[in-house]
Amino acid sequence: MRRTIAAAVAVATLLVGPAVTGAAAAPSGPRSAPPTAKYCAPDEGSVARLYQAFFFRAPDWDGFWYWMGVYDRGVPLGQIADGFTYSAEFLSTYGGLSNEDFVWLVYLNVLGRDPDPGGYGYWVDQLYRGLPWGWMMVEFSESPEFVGFAGPCPGIDTGWSLGDLMDACAYGDMLACDYVYWVTPSGSEAEYYGMTCGYRVDPDAGYCVYRFGRWW
Repeated sequence: MRRTIAAAVAVATLLVGPAVTGAAAAPSGPRSAPPTAKYCAPDEGSVARLYQAFFFRAPDWDGFWYWMGVYDRGVPLGQIADGFTYSAEFLSTYGGLSNEDFVWLVYLNVLGRDPDPGGYGYWVDQLYRGLPWGWMMVEFSESPEFVGFAGPCPGIDTGWSLGDLMDACAYGDMLACDYVYWVTPSGSEAEYYGMTCGYRVDPDAGYCVYRFGRWW
């Protein structure tokens, strides 16, 4: 989990104002932020993906922020997922299944495919060894395969694109540069753009706000 600075930043302030195209220019001051963000901190994305994996839907806002509060207090994501397994919504789909049937249905519902034999056998064995269903679901919701098609922040989008963030980073918004780093694939050129605060400095894991403040 790459989240560091964002722990102290409310979602209402996570995103920058209107995108600026063209060459970077000196900012005239902080811009207003939209109330929610398409690109969110990694732990926010993790909780949102639990809703998608468990219930095939976007999180309800009150529930999402309740569980985010629990997660921010240090409760492991697997323990939160265990809580989801007691909900009527979960039990209506998975209640009463054997471990074998549960693993098969998770592959179908979460990854949209039949299980591969090796993966199926592994997870069935893990469940019989005592792995709780919720902890297994986290392994699926955080898998690169699921993240690849669910996205970084499923269900809490407002239309902000990676291009918007990169434009804002070029403009001098260091929080936007950090978000470019947090939400892009490891090893990508976009990740490097965020790590270098918009090609301004040597790479240092994207902590641009910590190094330079909000504005360049």
